[in-house]
Amino acid sequence: MIIMASITIIAVALLNRTSSTTSELFQNISKSQLQVDAGNVFYANYGYLRKKFAEESFLNLSTNSFYISVISTPSSLETFLSLFDNNTLENQSWNTLFNRFSQDRFFKPGSDLRSIFEELTDGTFEDLVMIPDKSSLNTYLAVVITSNGAMKSYFWGIVSPRYFSNWSRFVLESNSTAQWFPGSVIYGPTFLGSTGQGGAGNGGLRMIATIPPGSGSLSIYGPIFNGEIWYENSNLDLTGSWTGRKTIRVDTNGDGVYDETYNNKDYAIHVENGETWIYLGGFNEIIVAESYSEISGELRVKGKIENFVNNSTGEFNDRFIPWFIKAGSMKVDQETITELEKRFEEMEDYYQSHYSNTTSLEDMLNALENGSELPQNSLGLYLKDTERSTDSTTQESEVIEEVTSNEPEFFLDIILQDEDFIDDFRNWVGQNDNRRKSANYILRKPLDNRSFSDDEIIAVLMDDRIVFSNLENEITLKQRKTITQSQITGGITISDNTDNITLSGDVLTGQNLKNLLGSGLSNLGNLATYSVLKYAWPREISTKNSSVKQRTRTAEREPLTYTGFEDTEFNVKLNGWNKWNNKKNEPRNNSNTSWSKDDFSAFIPTTVSSWSDWSYSNWTDWEITSGGWGGSQTIANADVEMYFITPSSGFSAMNFDTTVIMKVNSDDEDDYPSFTTEATSFLNKGYYVVEEDISTGGSGITGGIGKTLGREASVIDGKYTIRSKQGDIKLYGDILYYDMLSDNTFRGYVNQPGLEFAADYDPNTSATNLNDMINLVATDGNIIMPFQDTKEGRDAISNIKLFSNLFAFGKNSGHSNTGQILIEDYNRYSVNLGYRHVFGTMVSVEAGPAGSGSSGFRSRNYYDERLYGNIDMPFGSPESNLLEVLSVSMK
Repeated sequence: MIIMASITIIAVALLNRTSSTTSELFQNISKSQLQVDAGNVFYANYGYLRKKFAEESFLNLSTNSFYISVISTPSSLETFLSLFDNNTLENQSWNTLFNRFSQDRFFKPGSDLRSIFEELTDGTFEDLVMIPDKSSLNTYLAVVITSNGAMKSYFWGIVSPRYFSNWSRFVLESNSTAQWFPGSVIYGPTFLGSTGQGGAGNGGLRMIATIPPGSGSLSIYGPIFNGEIWYENSNLDLTGSWTGRKTIRVDTNGDGVYDETYNNKDYAIHVENGETWIYLGGFNEIIVAESYSEISGELRVKGKIENFVNNSTGEFNDRFIPWFIKAGSMKVDQETITELEKRFEEMEDYYQSHYSNTTSLEDMLNALENGSELPQNSLGLYLKDTERSTDSTTQESEVIEEVTSNEPEFFLDIILQDEDFIDDFRNWVGQNDNRRKSANYILRKPLDNRSFSDDEIIAVLMDDRIVFSNLENEITLKQRKTITQSQITGGITISDNTDNITLSGDVLTGQNLKNLLGSGLSNLGNLATYSVLKYAWPREISTKNSSVKQRTRTAEREPLTYTGFEDTEFNVKLNGWNKWNNKKNEPRNNSNTSWSKDDFSAFIPTTVSSWSDWSYSNWTDWEITSGGWGGSQTIANADVEMYFITPSSGFSAMNFDTTVIMKVNSDDEDDYPSFTTEATSFLNKGYYVVEEDISTGGSGITGGIGKTLGREASVIDGKYTIRSKQGDIKLYGDILYYDMLSDNTFRGYVNQPGLEFAADYDPNTSATNLNDMINLVATDGNIIMPFQDTKEGRDAISNIKLFSNLFAFGKNSGHSNTGQILIEDYNRYSVNLGYRHVFGTMVSVEAGPAGSGSSGFRSRNYYDERLYGNIDMPFGSPESNLLEVLSVSMK
């Protein structure tokens, strides 16, 4: 009995242990399935967003009926965030990332998407929360929660536009027949578009290589692409390192029958990572061999035949040239090409739609010369030709109108957070069997279900079959202000001609700035360093007949907070059904009906207590309403220099606190004396737009570090986007990042004039503490290195170093005169000018050659490795209309 009892106890213990192990294994399997479900929801949601973004180029979920806007943190998100409370290094990293996203604006799926996600996951879907980035309009953090009983799983990631700078070299429609030769090294991802389909079309991936490579450096056998290649078509000019020429017979099925024969064929045998590849003359096909032998003068092979290169269709298998294409390749489909062509053509409209709240040059001039106030929520400055009158009389009037509505859907996100309303609607639904069944059918639940969670009630209320109407009170949605200026001009006219702006950049101490610009900069610390941009242009002072002219602009602002909420009544109508097929769990045909209740209520905001800043449109052009006829007479000419001074430490904030001051140097001191204005404060995001041409590069500022290097350079400290609206950007010399100058290796290259980088030098190795970046964007123009016919000009560009992201877009695809990055008259140079070093990205419709033979330039492009991610980009960095997923993880 004792023995039996002992055996029984042992058996129970073993059974319990087995049961525990089985339970743990089952939980692991269930957890894995929940993670798969959550991932499926994440990518299904991403697929929908990707389609919408390609169509609209903007992710405004607040106007998208498929999502619910929520202003308080969802409980599911609070639970998710609490998982990162432990102060581990990993959790600190995640919390730093999460803090980039809004804390008062959230989006959840409406009923249609929720139904899709529930069906996709077999009912394990619990919630999806999308949170917009605080500064990037189209970037969202998406968190998916799935559950089964008490077990939950989380899948999260960032959905963000693919910036054009995510490619190191992007050519949309190359018309070139140039090829990548052995010795070329390309860093970062590349996009190589073309003008035609198949290998016969120009552009695309065109390269010369010898395969398989022999001993020694790979670069002598072919170009080396270190990043992934996206290509529209390809044309590979390959030469074989042939083993010999024989008749080759192949047993492809392993049955001893040689079913494929190549008569008298060149071949080369190569072993790569344990696989044996047999290259064949013509390169159309390749044999992956399991074994081979020579019999009766023939090569007998057992293995598979695979497609390799097809230049007629512009396709190839990159698996078999791994030495030259190290990160793989992707042939781009025509839908993607069409989407990108659309974005190139609409880039000016894109900027005008999303980044229009800039300060006009006229407003800046009036602030500096007359002391008028600037709007303090500006993105930056817009420089265009400006004409003002010194003796003018200006009257300004404004009309503010309240934009109101009694349509409840404008406040649906607030209504859906009123718990009393949710309870009232749930009770109303449950009081009638047909209403209850209609709600179940909307939710795809069994018709006999009698309980609804808050989320399910919200999903019903978001369905198209619910109609809200007749809000008791008009509610303010926003304010719109129309400003009208009328001006009677005097006899003296000041014309600032900005059709060719000169831009210089440098870093100066406060003391050096005071020495340069006078005592008006008393707020600057003498020893502190400042990032300085200088814009220069000519000014004409003339007499003109008086005139009366008028212009307008608008501004809008939205409520931020309200002083009170009132219990406000409204009507809710449910369009449902009253006859049912219970077996099929669906309504019968012709059974539509509706119910309405007009005394639902919720607490709705009534009085606005605080507003957002006004967002201003640009002024319309002046319209002369009377006078202004007759000629003009020039009195004097002057040169204008406008300085934008930002503390070197001031670029971590979302808005830069910039000091602006202007110096005017006259050529006629008697009629128009020179002067320097007082300084004014300008809050902005480092976004500057010039109407026409910009000339830059090789231009420092007196007292700055750019004047002390081996040759003069424009030195950029901080983050800026400089955009030419409808002109060209012309490059005349070096553009360098200030932070790079603290690296001894890099400093050694620029302390001497025109020294080329060593062949094995990568500037990324000197960029360990690099926080500077500049975008040079031509939205309907070219980026040009003008031809230099003097020794001085050529010395300034020999082995030029361009540390910047270069973007040249064009409205007309198909090789228009815009959207090119080129070296003007490259074939006219009779001397070797070394390399065009570019650190960053180059994006264009097409690109011109760098040189001809041994004359002119050769290219060395270095991809700024910070561009792999989209964090800490300059404001206004150009986005493509392709969406991508970043930083995916799960718990």
